[in-house]
Amino acid sequence: MKASNVAVLLSFLVASISMNVDSVAAETSMTSIECTVARVAERYIAIHYPDFDSVKNPPIVWDDGKIWIVEYQLPKGMIGGTPRVEIEKGSFKVLRALQTQ
Repeated sequence: MKASNVAVLLSFLVASISMNVDSVAAETSMTSIECTVARVAERYIAIHYPDFDSVKNPPIVWDDGKIWIVEYQLPKGMIGGTPRVEIEKGSFKVLRALQTQ
């Protein structure tokens, strides 16, 4: 393979990787209140679902009116369930938790 072809291929790979990292960072950026909600959920998960890896499966925080819903993202192509935690907005009290399938 010519040196110019290798350089083009490397440039393409670097550009693809950096675009992918930027889109993941944009998708996972949370407000400070969402970060607080995610921490409450992660503390609950650590006690009640000790085998679940919340670092490997990042939290997704949803505003559902009077409550926050925290679910966890599975890696692409993976099938399975994760914990789902419902948290009261005013008190940050865990109202309900369940394991999805």
